Amino acid sequence: MFINVMNDKYLLKLWVVAIVLLLLTVYAIFFVFIPIQNYLAIMLAVFIIGVNYIIYQAKKVKIERLFRISSLDDILRYYDKTIKPSALPEGKFLKSYSKAIVMSLYGDFYDAYKEMSIYNMSDKVPMYRAMQLNAIALNNYLQKRDILMSLELSKQAKELSRTNKKWPGRSTAENAYSTYIEIGEILNGNFDDTLILQLEKRYSNSFFILKIQIAWALAIAYKKLNREREFRKMESYLKEFAPHCRPLFNFD
Repeated sequence: MFINVMNDKYLLKLWVVAIVLLLLTVYAIFFVFIPIQNYLAIMLAVFIIGVNYIIYQAKKVKIERLFRISSLDDILRYYDKTIKPSALPEGKFLKSYSKAIVMSLYGDFYDAYKEMSIYNMSDKVPMYRAMQLNAIALNNYLQKRDILMSLELSKQAKELSRTNKKWPGRSTAENAYSTYIEIGEILNGNFDDTLILQLEKRYSNSFFILKIQIAWALAIAYKKLNREREFRKMESYLKEFAPHCRPLFNFD
């Protein structure tokens, strides 16, 4: 309960700021521009919303394209260019987290660990400590080392990430943290049908960077279970969309 309260208080502060800024924007549009022409205000509002949506979608496509054709350095440069720490709460940490995940996926394990270990987490809210534990667990998973310990880290991360169910994005975060626990279970030799079915559902609904990790875990399970057709499907997906992520092709 205490973890929930800490995370919820932090998110409330962020949303208060966001709502105030939104209200100021709405005020500027409808009380500054409306006296000029009503339709101009409406068009401007639609234009702003549309542009932001297009930018968001373009970034998703850009990341997928970079994973298909680019080196690790290219992706890190893209993050340096697009993630502005000054524009985000805990922006420096979030940038390091994003880079650490990609470094691990590309097999740069030492630098990924170093990227996350420079922070003193004692003064951060639990949800950020959860992200650090998650990055460390993934680093170990991809190296196939300390699996039981890393599985425990994933469980701790999920616990630390807890928030009120009403917060936007809460289900997406819970899905991600649950996925890392399930990947850890697969690596620990648990090939239960229910577990595999759950990962298959998550594979269909997850965002790209998580999806390639699920594909890797499923490929491992399918190979162990001699489900050749399903294994080849996951392997082909990884070859097409994450060909440079060397650790994702260790299926043993």
